Amino acid sequence: MQGQTRTITVHVEPYKSLGYGAFSKSLVIKTDVEGPEHIQGFQFAWGRAYTLKVKSHKLQNPPMDGSDTEYTLLAVQKDEPAPADLEFELALQDEVYLGAGEQTSSLEVINDSTFRYFKQIEMEVLATLRPEFDKVLAGTDRRGRFVFVNEQRIRLMNFSR
Repeated sequence: MQGQTRTITVHVEPYKSLGYGAFSKSLVIKTDVEGPEHIQGFQFAWGRAYTLKVKSHKLQNPPMDGSDTEYTLLAVQKDEPAPADLEFELALQDEVYLGAGEQTSSLEVINDSTFRYFKQIEMEVLATLRPEFDKVLAGTDRRGRFVFVNEQRIRLMNFSR
């Protein structure tokens, strides 16, 4: 199986999910197949759903702290906007650990109602949800329900139970 290359079809959701690496967390693409969290050559945009033709290559000598498979974009077969009423769930965590005891915050304050999450997407927090969101800022992990504002911004609508 090692060294094997094949072509697969991958459907990419219009939002990302929280991924856990060997030494850090990040927002990664969410697909219908297990494996690809990053696809070389693919430019993701929030609020857009994709169907991709991808080369999947099993590495003969994979890194100990990474995937045993490389994914490379061959073609974008479909690129369309998410439905206007789409609501999606996203894990919310404030701290990211970068190894050797170094930490950085995943939530950057833009103003009292807007934050940048993992330096990728702006997140609006409604005033009614701010007291509960402050618990996330204090270190409590939560899951939120979101809608798209545009390709640069999402809005927290409520917290998942």
